[in-house]
Amino acid sequence: MNSNSGKKRSLDATKTRKKILKTAASLFVKNGFDGVSMSQIAKKASINQSLIYHYFKSKEDLWKSVKNYFVETYISIEEWKIDETYDLKEVLKKIIGSRLEFYEKHPEVLRMVAWQKLEADKNKLVGGTYFSPNNWKEKFLYLQKQGKIKANVNLDMMTLFITSLIAGILTEDSTNVLHSPQSKERYINLIMQSCMQAFCPKH
Repeated sequence: MNSNSGKKRSLDATKTRKKILKTAASLFVKNGFDGVSMSQIAKKASINQSLIYHYFKSKEDLWKSVKNYFVETYISIEEWKIDETYDLKEVLKKIIGSRLEFYEKHPEVLRMVAWQKLEADKNKLVGGTYFSPNNWKEKFLYLQKQGKIKANVNLDMMTLFITSLIAGILTEDSTNVLHSPQSKERYINLIMQSCMQAFCPKH
């Protein structure tokens, strides 16, 4: 009896958390971070506002959790993991390909990222997903220590370089690069070649 009650509570909690995420997602995508209040989310989800804070410690935490919610519908953490044996080229292909594909399938997250850029303190909203750029640094640092990335490369600047090239094609695809698998692959290879030339000691 107790076991069944525990399972029911767990299922109810999962259902409630998902309801909050889906409701917050619809509002955040449409109105941005500052344009949405916790009371609005609670009202639309038909729940008590205090219940939101039971699952999420702040609005910033909820914002990041919404982005991660979209990621979880696209890829599992096991699929995203970068193997320790990967060299720089393999790491770049993984992060660039996954990031492009994810934003193509979830343009709503791209809108959230655009809203983030309008925030005065946008750093409080950055991250929160398995393959956010702030998760690349550990791998880049490892590769740099292995001599596979130039020792004088600033890893923050390297990350900015990569994300800018990805964001550029997602927001300004005037030549319809992403509409063709072949041209998309060429663009990914172009980013990789540019990165290898800029950051790899062999080039």
